[in-house]
Amino acid sequence: MLHERNIKFIFKDRRNYVQGPDIYDGILETVKDLFEEYPIEITGSFHRLLNTNGICRIYHDSDEIKYEGTSANFSFKLKNKTYHATILDSYSTISSRREYDEKQIIKGHNVNDNCVALTVKSNYSYMEQIVAITKLLHLHLYPEASGKWLFTKIQIRDFTDPIQFIGHQCKVFNKRHFNYILTQNSIYIDNTPIGNIWFSLQK
Repeated sequence: MLHERNIKFIFKDRRNYVQGPDIYDGILETVKDLFEEYPIEITGSFHRLLNTNGICRIYHDSDEIKYEGTSANFSFKLKNKTYHATILDSYSTISSRREYDEKQIIKGHNVNDNCVALTVKSNYSYMEQIVAITKLLHLHLYPEASGKWLFTKIQIRDFTDPIQFIGHQCKVFNKRHFNYILTQNSIYIDNTPIGNIWFSLQK
């Protein structure tokens, strides 16, 4: 193992779990602090809800990694090397909570057919905004779906530095769904494709 760090999270609004974008942001900033630059590509998946603060572990590509009990698993590329990251339950209680109004995040959005667009703001993380508009797109496209749409997987390439997003238009296109259980959606910044985001329907 290359590095281990405790990450303190904050519950948002009335949620009693850590939102996926906060886990993504925590891992991204851990990588930035450790390597002094953002990765050129990052891929991550979420496997169970996290209800406490987390432990972030960074591994070399050649390390033996124990994924049992992890809430999220990521891999990232940086300096021509591949690394891995996991988030585990630290069993440390989250003691802070803050207001979180998704209506403010998506303010100014435009949704049309299978696409939603939003100019990225500076007062929320770009992943918070990508997830918020993707959720909005799902509610627009699949009003008959019964359950809650959850952020399941992300893959971003070339655009991982937050400064690359602010003031630019982010677009999310719904590509396909698998019996409404899992969806794949393309992410664009302006007219450049930068990755994909997946959502799953929790009954």
